[in-house]
Order: sequence, then C-alpha cells, then structure tokens
Amino acid sequence: MTSRSLVVLVAALLLPSGRAHADPLGDLRASLQKLVGEQPIKAQIVVKNIVKNNDEGQAQQTVEEGAVVAEDGPQGLRLSWAPQQILEARKAEWQKAANPDAPAQHSSSSLSVLGAKDAADLLGYAEPLRLLLEGATLVENKVEPRNGKPGRLLVLRPRDGLTASEKKSLKEREDVLKVWLDETGVPLALDRSVKLKFSKFFISFAVSVHEARTLTRLGDRLLVTQWSEESSGSGLGQTGESRKTMRVTPVP
Repeated sequence: MTSRSLVVLVAALLLPSGRAHADPLGDLRASLQKLVGEQPIKAQIVVKNIVKNNDEGQAQQTVEEGAVVAEDGPQGLRLSWAPQQILEARKAEWQKAANPDAPAQHSSSSLSVLGAKDAADLLGYAEPLRLLLEGATLVENKVEPRNGKPGRLLVLRPRDGLTASEKKSLKEREDVLKVWLDETGVPLALDRSVKLKFSKFFISFAVSVHEARTLTRLGDRLLVTQWSEESSGSGLGQTGESRKTMRVTPVP
C-alpha cells in the first residue's frame, strides 16, 4: 500500500466520526427537533420546595410539598389534585391566616407547588432546551461516559438573557451549562451553574443558581425524570435561599 493510499484509508475511517461532531450544537438542535412531544403522556409529579429568608436577623422557613397528576396530549395540558389534597391545602391556609408570623410553615399538600409552565417543561423538555441553546457558545466537546454508558459532554456558555438595564448594573457573571448526550445524540442530563453580581446606586446584590436535570426519551418526548434547583441571593440587608426538587413518574 502506498503512502497516499494509507492517507486516503485513514481519512475514510476518521471523517465520518469527525463530521458527526463537526457541529455538535447543530446536531443537538436537530435531535431535539425530532422530539416533538405529540405522544400523549400521564405522569405523577412530586414536588418539594424549601424557602429560607433572613430579613435583618429575622429568619423564616417555608416548606411546601405536593403531588400532582399531569396529562399532556390532544386535549392540552391538565393538572389534577385529589379531593383530599384540596381539603388539606385549605386547612393549611386557615392555619397560616391564624398565625402569619409563625417562624416555620409547612404544607404537605400545596395547590401552588407546581405551575403549568413547570409541568409542561417536565413532560416535554425538547423545546425549552432548544430555547436555552439559542445563542449559546460551545466551550468544550468531549467523550465522557455517564452511568457506565458511552456518551459525550458538551460544555456551553448560554446567552445572558438580561435586559439592557440589568446589563448596565451587571459586574460579574459566571454561567456554565453542561449537557450529557447518549450515543444517538439525545440528552441524558444537564447541569447549569449561574453566579451574578449587580451594583446600582451603591447598592450591591448577588444571585447564585444551580440546576440539575435527569432526562429520558419516552417515545417522541424528552421527559425530565428528576429536577432540582438550589438558589441563593443577598442584598439590602436580606438573604434568602431555596431548594426545589421534582420527581416525575409516568403512570398508565
């Protein structure tokens, strides 16, 4: 075999792999466009939300929990609660009205623990992820197995999404988005860490958010099976932090 033939053979072997990842963001967007989410789905979504606030030395904690049945299909998006859940939520409202300054409030069945947008995103995450990728910059693209299976990791810097006014007061920004893909290019998980610092009229405040999602393909849907968000903020003598978790389980 001549040296030229060897070069041609090596190129033939390498080019398909190289082309497959020549535009990883474009490939990911194309994969997401196929996950149109038209297949009907019904799932139970369990949510827990813990919020802690400290206003000039006065600390308060609120804990909300709830389970919602969500359905998405030709009829649109539907959220439903059992009658007992509604009764428990009403009881919690009476308790809060009787003692609004209690240092800790707890509701085991909150009707407001899950909004329609969060439910829609959990049941069909392809479109929200496409929007998140819009304007993002690829920082790193590498092979990285996940849970013992072959895959790739894309490290991205999302667009800031700030208004013109917010950009004027922005002093520091760290924003890293990691997306793990399986062998077919479908997302398996993502992790995003954001840290922002603002200063305006000699007043400074900071925000920190960390999100993690575990994903799975279910028919033509990209389903979020687990989701968590931890956030904190400080400014004007106040501090606050929250942790929210959601677990999605498809049901017949």
